[in-house]
Parts: sequence; structure tokens; C-alpha cells
Amino acid sequence: MLLEHQDIIIITLKAGSCLAVLVMTLASRIVHSDPDILGGTPVFVGTRVPMKNLLDYLEAGDSLEVFLDHFPSVNREQAIAFKLSIICSSTFCQSPCW
Repeated sequence: MLLEHQDIIIITLKAGSCLAVLVMTLASRIVHSDPDILGGTPVFVGTRVPMKNLLDYLEAGDSLEVFLDHFPSVNREQAIAFKLSIICSSTFCQSPCW
């Protein structure tokens, strides 16, 4: 079952920093940076899709579905884990988790 944004906030409030640690671990498995791939720009693991693309889509008001349709090499789990890392980093971390 996928969690909605509202559910994630509730879990975050109940679980506290333990969830932040879990999400940071997940984020490290979905983000990759290599100087030979797009000059070191952070990308989704196994793709050449920059993480910033998802941020740009979300900031523009597009849904996760639209992003995934436009970038089929990124799987749903990667995108959701990245969104979770954004929520947790803004709640618990001084800097982003990626």
C-alpha cells in the first residue's frame, strides 16, 4: 500500500528521527552521483534522470504519475523514496538527505 503525503506526515510525527534515518538510508540507495554521468549531477540510480527533474515537476504542480510517465526509467519506489527524503530532510535534517 502506498502512503499519501498526509499519512507520511503522521508517521513522521509518530516515528520521529528513526524514520528520518530510514529514509536517508533509502535515499542513498536511490541517488547516484558519478563524474562520468552528467558531470556528477545527482541522478536516480540506474538512470540518467537528474533528481532535480522530479523536484521541478513537483514544484510545477505536476503529479508523480506525470513525472513517471515522462521518465519511465525511474521506478515508482525510487520516486516515492525521494519524496519521503524531502519531507524528512525538511523536518529533521539541517541539509537534504541526498
